[in-house]
Amino acid sequence: PGRARSKVFKKNFLEVHFGDEHRREFGVPPPRGGYPDMGTGRYSDKLPYAEWVYFNKAQRVHYNLIEQAASIMVFTLIGGLQYPIAATVLGALFIIGRIFFCAYLLPKGSEDILRSIGCLLYT
Repeated sequence: PGRARSKVFKKNFLEVHFGDEHRREFGVPPPRGGYPDMGTGRYSDKLPYAEWVYFNKAQRVHYNLIEQAASIMVFTLIGGLQYPIAATVLGALFIIGRIFFCAYLLPKGSEDILRSIGCLLYT
């Protein structure tokens, strides 16, 4: 499981809240990492508020990348045929911007200056 998922859906958490029910229904212990919960399911309902917010922010950052990655890769490859240096630089800026955008997971969230820089670099 990913870092955020492992941080909030600890084995002990799942066992305490869902162990008996999961074994009764499926005959096995709860799945590692809280799958298939994506932040709005039964497992997430039991999370403390701060962990729920952290996990949902992590999901949002991840899905934001997934939504953009395919088009960025295609356009970078196509642009690289005619303008290889520019495409390389812009692709690198996108990657750096994505790293900065992950500052959204820090306590300041959307108010963090790194997130703002990241947004500017990859948009």
